[in-house]
Amino acid sequence: MPADPTSTSSGQAFATAAADLFAALGQAATYTPVSGAPLPVQAILDRNATVYGELGQVLENRAQVSLLRAEVTSPRRGDTVVIDAETFTLDNLDPGLSDDWVIVWWVRR
Repeated sequence: MPADPTSTSSGQAFATAAADLFAALGQAATYTPVSGAPLPVQAILDRNATVYGELGQVLENRAQVSLLRAEVTSPRRGDTVVIDAETFTLDNLDPGLSDDWVIVWWVRR
């Protein structure tokens, strides 16, 4: 795969689809890196995402925030996302749900 996933026509199609999804389902949010300026972004918040164990058992429910990689290229643990005046702190990246276009983080309030 090329270093830039949008450099191919199929990569651009997926990037456009992700942007369209966030335009339809996302909320206006403010992303602030630990050391940096606030940035307006679109975010999708799931307040009740289920975490499953190795045997399929429910371990817990957590909040998670999805961000577009095109808007937030290098998020790190401790960065914050404000949605509807509520602040969420990025805690752990979910590599199983993240891809070249969308980054999914478990968050804490």
